[in-house]
Amino acid sequence: MTAAAEPVAATPKNPAKPASPGAPPKPTTPGGSPPKPKMAAKAVPVATSVSAKGISLAKISIQDDKPELASGKPSGLSEPRLGGRDDLKLIAGIGPKIETILNGLGIYHFDQIAGWSPKEVAWVDGFLKFNGRILRDQWIGQADALAAGGEKEYVLRFGKPPR
Repeated sequence: MTAAAEPVAATPKNPAKPASPGAPPKPTTPGGSPPKPKMAAKAVPVATSVSAKGISLAKISIQDDKPELASGKPSGLSEPRLGGRDDLKLIAGIGPKIETILNGLGIYHFDQIAGWSPKEVAWVDGFLKFNGRILRDQWIGQADALAAGGEKEYVLRFGKPPR
């Protein structure tokens, strides 16, 4: 006759270490794992003032994965104005893909880009993950010239025709 085996309690693979007396418990997620660290804010160069003559730079912090936190999404149009959309590809730094994205945001015209505030520049720069490219490529000045007098004005300001 064999004796019946007594049930044995299962032991966890990684038993928790007892906390020191008086120490607050460590936070965990419902599954028992420690929470993921929050994404660090990233400082990116943005314009503090924008004009056709120059751009003053500063750094602000935006969340890498949430550019809307910079609050400054430019107000777009539901559709291009009468006369149709401008060819945003004339601005150096805007190709067919970026033009399509901008159109999706309701940006169809040079004067819309020329009128962006520093916060709007920061928002679009973050949304496109450009890391300051809008300022480096001088989109505001190019758009202002094209809105003011087309390709002729662009040549007067930049000394060469737009792309």
